[in-house]
Amino acid sequence: MNHEESVAIQKRDAEIASIGKIGKLHEECCRADIEIKEVILRKINSGRECGLELIELKKRGVHGSWEGMFSDKNRTGSVFAFSVDTAQIYMKFARLNPEPITELAEGIRCMKDALIASGAISAPAGHGPQKLHSFDFPALVAKRCFDFKALWGEQIKKAPIETWSSDQKEIVRDELHWYAQTYVELGGRL
Repeated sequence: MNHEESVAIQKRDAEIASIGKIGKLHEECCRADIEIKEVILRKINSGRECGLELIELKKRGVHGSWEGMFSDKNRTGSVFAFSVDTAQIYMKFARLNPEPITELAEGIRCMKDALIASGAISAPAGHGPQKLHSFDFPALVAKRCFDFKALWGEQIKKAPIETWSSDQKEIVRDELHWYAQTYVELGGRL
């Protein structure tokens, strides 16, 4: 066997080993996907069910004070080892997710709120601890506009408007027309 044949065999053996490793890694990824789905859905639905049970308990009325059932810094003898604020977050989470969550994508969407409800993570700074956020469309629009403005600035540096063809300018102008109309509807002046 000459040197070229030896190198070719080594290369083929390395490729076979790599292919086998990739296959095993892919199988491990798939097993992890199943485990992750189970854990996420169990977490989400446990938090949801906790909130639903709290809602029912509150509806039925409780012997003594509702707030007295929860532990706070200066309270002893409470029924639950979490605060009344945490209970409120669990209940809000349950109201936002009244049906069992069975799909991983939906579970991932809800995960942050479920982690906030149980106290595993804090809510974003500035909104106080343990507050769930409802969808805020105006805030989303403002963020997307800010992102677009930043992207626009970057791209204009690379390709100034003066270098655009008249067709390119017309396409962009036509798409931006709707935004200008919306700006006026919101009380802005052009």
